[in-house]
Amino acid sequence: MKNTLLFFLFMLFAFKVSAQLPKVAYIYAEAGPDAAQACEDLATDLFATGHFEIVDTYNASDNIGNQPSLAQIMTYDAVLIQGNSSFADAVALGDDMAAFAASGGGVILASYTLDDYGTLFNSKLLGEWQNGGEWHIVLNQPLDFLFTVCGDGIGTIYEADHPVVAHASELEFSDYHAGAFPLNPLVTADAVRLLDSATGNPIAYASTTLPNRLDLGIFMRKPAGCSWDGIFNVSNFLADAFYYVIGEGLSVNDNNIEDFTFSPNPVNDKIDLLSVEKINNVEIYSVLGNRVFEQSNMSTASAQLDLSNLVAGIYLMKITVNGQIGTYKIIKN
Repeated sequence: MKNTLLFFLFMLFAFKVSAQLPKVAYIYAEAGPDAAQACEDLATDLFATGHFEIVDTYNASDNIGNQPSLAQIMTYDAVLIQGNSSFADAVALGDDMAAFAASGGGVILASYTLDDYGTLFNSKLLGEWQNGGEWHIVLNQPLDFLFTVCGDGIGTIYEADHPVVAHASELEFSDYHAGAFPLNPLVTADAVRLLDSATGNPIAYASTTLPNRLDLGIFMRKPAGCSWDGIFNVSNFLADAFYYVIGEGLSVNDNNIEDFTFSPNPVNDKIDLLSVEKINNVEIYSVLGNRVFEQSNMSTASAQLDLSNLVAGIYLMKITVNGQIGTYKIIKN
């Protein structure tokens, strides 16, 4: 019953209609002024991409104490959390983030909000987030990372079609370890390893069962140089990550097509497409970005698709109409 309620809450959130760009927040715990400024600089660069209405920041470290309330958190579409020092109230923040995730809000965790570094720096989310366990992907973060060299980029990409990795090739690490996950972290059975750093440390995990969650083994801050850990050229990658956990399509460039409709939604077996212009192609992706259906070279203004072979769940339908591309969320019963 609990899982059914959480799924229903997620669907209410994911399918809300809004003409506005997403509103996101970056909650971090950084005691030092240089590190805090690096987080602020990253948020400034993210806002400059033009893909967000708001990118708010909160330094929730215990010496600053600018930790948002649940009411404030609920005003955002998604939240990124990073900890490198003690949160002002890790229990309250854990309770609030569990409630936010249950309502369908997108949650991205970055270093060091997980064990064992999270325990070492007192930057782990506690309360209901830790105790409930429903929203976990990476379960621990032991101290066996490999150091990167300044300028190192990414290594292996395991899920090339996943929307989170669309701009991953732009990433460059500073020296030190950049907050990376260890070579083989303990993860849930539903975790999906998306890509590694050049040294082989995993830097992003998604989940097959939690479409509004993502874990990043990266220090999400923009360093002034290579003297301490951080990440360069991260704005587009992080924008893709936010859009993924929000459920806003396959990438930050997706949109809808005028004079195109489809029904029913939710769909049991067949879905009808109708357009003023000719429909060229249809692709359907799982929440992990895997293509599960394709029909090409259609050249028709109407079509009926048989989706009876798809398992129940949330999907993204990518439509090409007269050269225009649009993406739409669909539910398969």
